[in-house]
Amino acid sequence: MLINYLKTFVRNLLRFKVYSIINIFGLTLGITTALFIALWVKDELNFDRTHADSDRIYELMNNQVYSDGRIETVYSTQGLIVGELMTSYPEVEAAARGDWPVSLLLRNGERSLMQNVLWADPQIMQVFSFNVIDGDKLKPVADESSIVITKSAAERYFPGTSAVGKIFRLDDKYDLQVSAVVEDNVPNSYFNFDVIAPFNILLKRKPWAESWDGEQSQTYVKLKSPGDLDAVNARIKNIVKEHCSNCTNEMFLFPFGDLRLYNNFVNGKSEGGRIAYVKVISFIGFFIVLIACINFMNLSTARSAIRGREIGVRKVVGARRSSLTLQFIGEATMMTLIASFIAIAATQLLLPFFNTITSKSITLNLTPMFIGGVLLFGCLVGLLAGSYPALYLSSIKAAAVLKGQNHFGGARLRQGLVVFQFALAVILMIASIVVYNQLDYIKKTNLGFDRENVIGFSLREGVRQNKNAFKNEVLKQTGIKSLTFADNDPFALSRYNTGIFWPGKPPGDYTKFRTIFTDKDFVSTMKMTIIEGRDYVDTEADSMSYLINEKAAEVMGLKDPIGTPVVVESGDPGYIVGVIKDWNNQNLRDDIEPVIVLCLPRASGSAFVKIEGANTKEAIDAIAAAQKTFDPSYPFEYHFLDQRFEDHYRNESSLQNLSLVFTFIAISISCLGLFGLASFMAERRTKELGIRKVLGASLSQLVAMLCNDFMKLILISLLIGAPFAWWIMDEFLSGYKFHTNISWLVFAIVALVLLGMAMLTVAWRSLRAAMMNPVDSLRSE
Repeated sequence: MLINYLKTFVRNLLRFKVYSIINIFGLTLGITTALFIALWVKDELNFDRTHADSDRIYELMNNQVYSDGRIETVYSTQGLIVGELMTSYPEVEAAARGDWPVSLLLRNGERSLMQNVLWADPQIMQVFSFNVIDGDKLKPVADESSIVITKSAAERYFPGTSAVGKIFRLDDKYDLQVSAVVEDNVPNSYFNFDVIAPFNILLKRKPWAESWDGEQSQTYVKLKSPGDLDAVNARIKNIVKEHCSNCTNEMFLFPFGDLRLYNNFVNGKSEGGRIAYVKVISFIGFFIVLIACINFMNLSTARSAIRGREIGVRKVVGARRSSLTLQFIGEATMMTLIASFIAIAATQLLLPFFNTITSKSITLNLTPMFIGGVLLFGCLVGLLAGSYPALYLSSIKAAAVLKGQNHFGGARLRQGLVVFQFALAVILMIASIVVYNQLDYIKKTNLGFDRENVIGFSLREGVRQNKNAFKNEVLKQTGIKSLTFADNDPFALSRYNTGIFWPGKPPGDYTKFRTIFTDKDFVSTMKMTIIEGRDYVDTEADSMSYLINEKAAEVMGLKDPIGTPVVVESGDPGYIVGVIKDWNNQNLRDDIEPVIVLCLPRASGSAFVKIEGANTKEAIDAIAAAQKTFDPSYPFEYHFLDQRFEDHYRNESSLQNLSLVFTFIAISISCLGLFGLASFMAERRTKELGIRKVLGASLSQLVAMLCNDFMKLILISLLIGAPFAWWIMDEFLSGYKFHTNISWLVFAIVALVLLGMAMLTVAWRSLRAAMMNPVDSLRSE
């Protein structure tokens, strides 16, 4: 019997080539999409979970509680906490501090390169399982004169030989010896370093960081058991308050592996984050597979007129319904297995393209387990796709078929499935357009400053010590409009201060102000607008003068802020001399925050140069030459401010790219479903078309008659899908303080595109049916 079923399957596969190709193509698209989404989701879920005992690794989080009850969760913690954790908390197996990786010069002899350096305690090797492949595995960081480097970094300096024991000079200040070499960081990890350097060296540069009120580092903790988390969090909550009477910090441990996906904290508690993207993409993948299954159902039932006589004969000779059901499910499974093999090959072939649009480094390991899993998934898809056609076809009455009676049914269900397909396509299309418009809005919106043709770069020691000379040298060059020093990109101010005092400030008010250290040319270089008062005119004279933004004046309750005395961090009083028109100093998801601009170029670690767009290369070469004069050992590394701004929205860009690709796939599969239904309708109405043609109906009338039915289905899909899409995307946009609006043009464009594609899909099959010779049409019945 199985051999007979297999022969029947192969015979039908070869006999009805067009149907077979469409079926396999649709299933291949669906399974390939599912594979890509599964790989993407797996990469996201495994982010920072590759370390041994990852379920016991946590990051210490800092809830900053303000007088108005507002709570802000940050990563920076007090340096002395680590010692307290190790001595007073028996549940803690290891704890270590680490600073954010920074690019520093690493020199060995004549070989000097910029490397990402992670300042960290030696115990970081006990918290995380960085695999030591050369050197001291028991104590990789022996003392303050030791460093750990990655395999790639070692090969850059000593290709083919061991780097252990070699002496490097770090930042042209510290001579350190390589004590161990570790494997490179995995792509799906927070850590992106070339060198681990002793944290104690950083403390010598920033001694205030090792205190109970100075927040400088991140703290990583490994517990002896995951079950200890609640007990430790209950005790650790007030650890800072116990040692600092003026502090309001509340601490807690958060699973390190969850920070990637659940990093949106509201009122001190995680309220999701990137996990929302994972859920959305997962649902899209599920619906695309479902659309592919629906497409298979429509195409299979459309062929019922052809298979009906076969079913009738099989039933007459004794075939039971159960055996027929098994046969058709088996055929569907065989077809999905063929599609699964093709999908594996397509996934391997298209993976580089997928990595490009998602900014990933996913690899595909064709292990027996992976291939077996894909084939098992294919069997499940086959069972889902083939269940309805099998039950429907096996229910056909043998007597009715052999007598030539009409056995067609289920028209409403098939039409409903097509409506469902296109409703999903409508949602995906509208979502893609709205996401695209929001990203375009972000790129083009007026941030309150000019980010075009601005080059930013970090200052090295030679330039830091000779800022005025460097600035004068750069401004002499052709193509340079202006130069300013600052300590942050203007749209991502990381420095904040709660110790701001002004007349009338309420007691216990710890409002957070963003602060930025600049020189006198910051406002003019960034083309910001002074709406009240004046700009800085002299660096020395204005060292105790302050510029604030509108939001700061509002927070302070100052109607006439010019001349108001302000004290920053218990220092000498200064005075507000100007108010800058608000600019977006944080992510566009957030509201504008109050900002105080301090004219202190000595505290500024970066430079921003406004150049002429027509002389970009010459200007960059001139800046590089000027830096070489003061820091001959350092290569010139720079970034364009507008590109850095766009990098802040990489998650949204990936979502945009994925949604566009998946929308195209969903529409393609849905159009195949339309073709299947058009084929079914044409077969069912063959005799009707012949009679109408004999009675004088024109070709255009017959095509219009067939197309009208499908246009109604598309219109229904639009009416169902559009409100859902509006609701979903309105929720998406509400996450941005600054966002575009959902225009009616979006719905009009989607309607026109969808109706046009549906018309093109159906017209060819309808035209072919309408052009049949009436003699052949009537004889075929």
